[in-house]
Parts: sequence; C-alpha cells; structure tokens
Amino acid sequence: MTGRARIGWVKFKECGELLNSKRFLLNMKGMVYQSCVRSAMLYGSKTWCLRENEKAILRRIERAMVRAMCGAKLIEKKRIVDLMEMLGLKETMVQMARVNGVRWYRHEEG
Repeated sequence: MTGRARIGWVKFKECGELLNSKRFLLNMKGMVYQSCVRSAMLYGSKTWCLRENEKAILRRIERAMVRAMCGAKLIEKKRIVDLMEMLGLKETMVQMARVNGVRWYRHEEG
C-alpha cells in the first residue's frame, strides 16, 4: 500500500500548482483531485482486499491532501467532512476502494 501512497503524492505534487494555489476555486481543486490523484491511487482497486492498516494509510493520506488543498491547518480543528464538502467530494477514498474491492469468497466486506 505504500506504493499507492507514493503514487498519490507524486500525482498531487504534479498538480500542485493548481491544488495548492489560492487563485483557483475549491470546486475546481476537488474535480482535479478526483480525476488525477484519486484515480491514480485507486487504479486497480478491484483486485484489492483492504486490511485495516491499509485503510488507515488511505484515510491519513487523503486527509492530509484535503487539508493542503483547503489551506487548513490541524490546529484550526476543521472537520474533514466539512472540508471535503467545500471541495465537492462526496465520498472518501476508503469508501470508494471498498465499493470497488474484491467480492469473491471470504473477501467480501459487509
């Protein structure tokens, strides 16, 4: 899973001029994030079976990226749900990976 995290940060930095800039609307940042960064991180997720530590890694990465796009600091204690709503993101990366995940015998999550 660290490979997925690395890929995500590489894509985030490639789009960093747009994602970290204050000149662009948050909705536009959310669309770029979803189409570039998230899609790169979730590529091949139909073959994954996520463990709890991998879910935690995905959550931590996404929260850090969302805070960076919104310009929010941890000390401000803004809720991630509110920040994601500002970006126009409806579901988290973990939820998307769970929906895409492996669904055969003994791998289905409920």
